[in-house]
Amino acid sequence: MQRSHLIDYLSAEGYSTSDLAVVPVESEIVPSRVIEICESLHVWPPWNSIPIQFQAYPPFREGCNACLALQGGSIFADFLITPDSEILLVRISFDGYGCCPLENPPIVDKDDRNQFLALLRDEELDAVVASQVLRRYFGSLRTMIWADAVEEYGLIDRAA
Repeated sequence: MQRSHLIDYLSAEGYSTSDLAVVPVESEIVPSRVIEICESLHVWPPWNSIPIQFQAYPPFREGCNACLALQGGSIFADFLITPDSEILLVRISFDGYGCCPLENPPIVDKDDRNQFLALLRDEELDAVVASQVLRRYFGSLRTMIWADAVEEYGLIDRAA
C-alpha cells in the first residue's frame, strides 16, 4: 500500500499528525506492516485497499484438488473442483485458530468462476481482481467459518 494512501485513510479516521508518526517513511508499505500499524492505533485496517496475498500450491490433503496459501502462508484453503468446474471450499486453516472443515459450502459464483480457476491454477491474475473474487466468496461463507479469523486476516470486506 502506498504510504500516502495509508496516511489519507488514517487521517480520515481522525488520527492526528503525531499519531501518524508510527507510519514508516517507505513509499510502499507491505500489507502485514499496514495491519500492524492499524492494530497499534486500534483502527480497522483498510482491507479494500490491501490485496489478499495468495499463492497456489499442490494439494496434499484428502478430499481436495486445489489449494491456496493466503496472507503469506498464515491461511491455507483447500478447494474441490468438480468435474463440472464448480469450485467449493472444503476446509480452511488459520494461524492461531486451527482448521475449520466446511459442510455443504456454496460453490463459487458463476460470474467469478473463470477468475477463481485462474487463481487456483497459479496463472497471472491482477491482485486487486483476485482479492475481489476471494472476498466475495469468503463473504458468502461468513456464517460457516470463524468470523473473527476471517476478519482478522482481511478475507472479507468490513461492510460485508
